[in-house]
Amino acid sequence: MQQPQTFKGTVSEKAIQRASELLIKYELPAKDVTDMLVNEESVDPDDAKRIVSAILKKAGPVLSAPKRDANKDIIWGSIWTVGGTVLTFANIGYIFWGAIVFGGFQLVRGIANKINS
Repeated sequence: MQQPQTFKGTVSEKAIQRASELLIKYELPAKDVTDMLVNEESVDPDDAKRIVSAILKKAGPVLSAPKRDANKDIIWGSIWTVGGTVLTFANIGYIFWGAIVFGGFQLVRGIANKINS
């Protein structure tokens, strides 16, 4: 069982929820969220750093998933597009338009997600 964190000053549940929302939903940098806790919520600077680091530690896998998925989409989209194009130009009697279109869509989706993450 985990030990509850102790803080130097008073930290409201509202401040912790707001920090979580800013870090996870709005993806603000940790420094900006720490500054917000200190300036707007009157949290001790050391407590603010501990809060932000605890949130990032718990949410780490959630925050890195979109980037991982984007990389996977780029790789597989490229494979499908190139593979479909090569097989079509190999002139074996079929046009692999499905693989080309699917791969192109997946590739574009991966690039867009990579830019936005």
